[in-house]
Amino acid sequence: ARSLIPYLADTVPGWFQAVLTLYNAEGVEVAYDDDYRFDPDPVLIYTVPQNGDYTLSVRDSIYRGREDFVYRISIGETPFIEQIFPLGGTINSELDVSLSGANLPVKKMKMRTGDDASGVQQVRVANDGVFSNARDFGISSLPSSLEREPNNLFTQAQAVTNSTVIDGRIASPGDQDWFSFKGNKGDDANVEVSARRLGSPLDAKLVLLDAQRKELAASDDAEDKSYGLLTHHADSRINFKLPETGTYFVRLTDLQGKGGPEYAYRLRIGEEQPDFQLRIVPSSLRVPRNGTAIATVHAIRTGGFAGEINLSVLNAPEGIELQRATIPAGVDSARIVIAAGSRAQEQMTALDIEGAANLGWQTSRHRAVPAEDMMQAFIYRHLVTSQQLLVQITEPAEATVALDLPRDGVFRARPGSKIILNSTVKWLSRPRKGVRLTLAEPPEWLALKTSSLTARGGEIMFEVSPNAEPGDKATVLLNGTVRIEKLPEDPDYNPIEKFKNSQAIDFTIDAISVEIIN
Repeated sequence: ARSLIPYLADTVPGWFQAVLTLYNAEGVEVAYDDDYRFDPDPVLIYTVPQNGDYTLSVRDSIYRGREDFVYRISIGETPFIEQIFPLGGTINSELDVSLSGANLPVKKMKMRTGDDASGVQQVRVANDGVFSNARDFGISSLPSSLEREPNNLFTQAQAVTNSTVIDGRIASPGDQDWFSFKGNKGDDANVEVSARRLGSPLDAKLVLLDAQRKELAASDDAEDKSYGLLTHHADSRINFKLPETGTYFVRLTDLQGKGGPEYAYRLRIGEEQPDFQLRIVPSSLRVPRNGTAIATVHAIRTGGFAGEINLSVLNAPEGIELQRATIPAGVDSARIVIAAGSRAQEQMTALDIEGAANLGWQTSRHRAVPAEDMMQAFIYRHLVTSQQLLVQITEPAEATVALDLPRDGVFRARPGSKIILNSTVKWLSRPRKGVRLTLAEPPEWLALKTSSLTARGGEIMFEVSPNAEPGDKATVLLNGTVRIEKLPEDPDYNPIEKFKNSQAIDFTIDAISVEIIN
């Protein structure tokens, strides 16, 4: 249920919370599940004790009902992976992965990793042509090794080299895993757990200690915005500048004292490398031929990276191009323009957009992953990833508005000032009365003072509040509305239901970027 519609804006907890109950032929409840570990979608695995009729019921946990509480159920002797180990591997390598679960054809498989160090691959198997669920498999550029027992005490800490990944398990309730590494004074030590993000139920807690067992830093939950489906970010991360040269110790536990074979983790110890990930919203767009559409690209920066990111379309279809395709240094999101020229064909196409940035010693390139900006339970927002960025090239728009923008696309203004830009309106057929203007979600310090344009265009004025502060930045969407009135001589004019001859058409004009200066 939740995997179909991840978030609902106007309900708590923000999705349809499905519950499964299984009854035998006598109507006796024999199995029940309201979620699978931390996943709100329930899974029932039941060994049938005797032949007979069984009944499965599905309902909401508190008996709600709505039209968007939709679900799909699969029933049968289908393969289901409950756990894998290890949870990941090094880029461009081959390793054995152990599987456990129900109706699996194998208990071990070969996994070949790709070359994207920030990526996640998926593990799944098929049994008699029926595919199992998919489990995430993490990829890292660092060398990886396995946890070695016993390492349950400070004195048994497993010595590891700096800049490495350890694959291990909190194998039983109350288990502690200890590790030690050598560091130099002033080093920026980074210790991070990947577990919940890779499907493990572990609620990790990290503690960093010195050789005298003094606690230097601790971490419980660390948010990772690239995982839009997680509402409890249960993985831990410690960033700490080492005070002295010497040996340091890391203790990893489950915060709730739980454990078992499924409580696997990947522990990375070492300096975090500067890098980034990209999400592009929305995941589907309509672009009129000879027109444009606006998309927002979010940069998820890691390791202190704050540089400029340049965007481009890979293998762009004819007539498709990006405009103002740069995320400036120190900025976490930017609005870009996807333009379709006169030679663009009216069709549905999938675009691949890539971002490139100079990290100092190399150029890092990452795909902009399509996503939807979804609201959960009236307040929380999540970037939920999609498989493709789909662009529908449509027939030319009835009206287009060309703006006279600065060369770099950014208006720089002082508090209390006005911004004036010129515009020109072009019509597909005959000129209309004009264009009504609106501004989408402007900041408190910016107001649109021009409500409409004439049929030819004109000046558009924005007013900057005196309360704006130097350094304030915003990129807002300027939208237009035109009203099409059909004439009696038009072939589709309706002489009886004349109200149908009037139609309002909304469209996005452009993204307006403003920066407040002294």
